[in-house]
Amino acid sequence: MLVLARKRGEKIICSNGMSILVAEIGRGKVKLGIEAPPEVKIWREELEAQKCRRIGRSKRSKIPEEPKSG
Repeated sequence: MLVLARKRGEKIICSNGMSILVAEIGRGKVKLGIEAPPEVKIWREELEAQKCRRIGRSKRSKIPEEPKSG
């Protein structure tokens, strides 16, 4: 992982046309502005985890239960 220090208004330039701007800094939060080509998907980590949980539940619900022995 690359860790960089930036001040408000400074950017980080990434490959394939992406850039990340530090828009605001305050009270335990940093607001970022992200510019990227439309084919680059960007989402928050908690949304990815939520999506994975939802997919896992839907896959489990479609798997038939094994018959119980006994």
